[in-house]
Amino acid sequence: MTSNTSNTPQKLLQKAINLTEQIYLKWMKLPPSALERIGRRTVEMTSSIEQFAQSRIVEQRLVQLNSIATRHQSPANKIVLKIVIIVTGAFTFTSAMRLFAASLGAIATPAALLGGMLVSLAVDFVATKASNNYVRRQYTRQTLNRLVKVKLKQENQLAYGFHESQEKLIFEIEGRCLSKEFPLNACLGGFLSTAEFVTAFWIVGEIGFLSGIPLPVRAIAAGLPVVLTWAAAYIQAQSFELPDSCAELIPEYESRIYPSPDMSPDEGEKWYVDRYQYIARLDAGIQNIIDETPHLEHPTPELTEIAFDIAYFQERAQDISQEKEQALIELENNFQQEIIYLEQEFPSEEVITQGRNWKDIELQKRIIVEARANWVKQEQPKREKLFQSRKAQVSTSYANAEQNLINQSTQSQQKYDRIYQSWLEKNRELNTPDLDNNDVDIDASSESQIPIQN
Repeated sequence: MTSNTSNTPQKLLQKAINLTEQIYLKWMKLPPSALERIGRRTVEMTSSIEQFAQSRIVEQRLVQLNSIATRHQSPANKIVLKIVIIVTGAFTFTSAMRLFAASLGAIATPAALLGGMLVSLAVDFVATKASNNYVRRQYTRQTLNRLVKVKLKQENQLAYGFHESQEKLIFEIEGRCLSKEFPLNACLGGFLSTAEFVTAFWIVGEIGFLSGIPLPVRAIAAGLPVVLTWAAAYIQAQSFELPDSCAELIPEYESRIYPSPDMSPDEGEKWYVDRYQYIARLDAGIQNIIDETPHLEHPTPELTEIAFDIAYFQERAQDISQEKEQALIELENNFQQEIIYLEQEFPSEEVITQGRNWKDIELQKRIIVEARANWVKQEQPKREKLFQSRKAQVSTSYANAEQNLINQSTQSQQKYDRIYQSWLEKNRELNTPDLDNNDVDIDASSESQIPIQN
């Protein structure tokens, strides 16, 4: 059963949040033998655990993504880095491009320079794209690998499902980061970088004073532009592209938050309380199944769950009764403060003294005092009436909520008595040994009643 009241005591709300999480963690530590005895209820447990798992990973992932998305470097740094790469690459490729532009005559050098810059831009673009894909893929893959490693260590099927549902959610949202773009871009970038290295190696060989340097040293010198290009591409991916990618993922994770941010505060609180009632009720029945005590207080899981409902509704009714008293006291105090400072709400009027005799001044002061007193005399009953109306509304709202819970408790008690009597008659017909040992009087229906909490 679920209460429809929106008057959620703060004490119960905090209890609901804390105890629900404790129950989930307790379930994930149950031995496999206990889960086998639970049977069909594991389906409900699994569904609840999956929602809890996804809520947990969403919270964790949002913290991680926000920490990266907010560490943006200055755009000026990116521009400077691009200029250095383009100039370095242009110098390397321009020398080679002169061979192709030699037939252009006077414009050969500018054409070669332009061609070298274009090729350098292409190398930088592909290298940056490949590095970005690699960084994004590794960031997602590391998270998935960590979850898989923890998942495979679990013996409890609920704990296994907890980590598996987190893994599925990440793959669903970030799966595109694991695309095959990286190998394609890496191959194209590798081809262009090889061309850049060969060109640079040829240039080094053409420089006369470097001809006596050993070949390995010349190869290292020729490889510097390539190393610089890929190092810069990796820095761009880490400092600029990855924060942008993380910022794009944040709205997708925010859409998976429970309860939904679109809910009103009352709706959000009710969601937490209703979830706690459902989970705690289910846990009560589960404990009845796995409890090895010979003679349980409630003989079946169903009766245990109904007994939880009775206690739950009684506790909520008591909490709401206490909160009602606190609300009325607070309303009374606010009203008294309002009356004390009521005079200050009267519009102030300046007493003009310049060019007037003292009698006129005193007369104006008396008129203002009398006007204020008359205003307060007329306004106070209005405020009193409004206060009484608010007080009646608050009292009625809380009283209805309390009565609704009492009714649900009574209905649950009647249901408990009915099912308990049926259980007694069934066991009597079957001549169950446990029934004989317990010496239960099936005619005393009051023995099945759950004690009403005061």
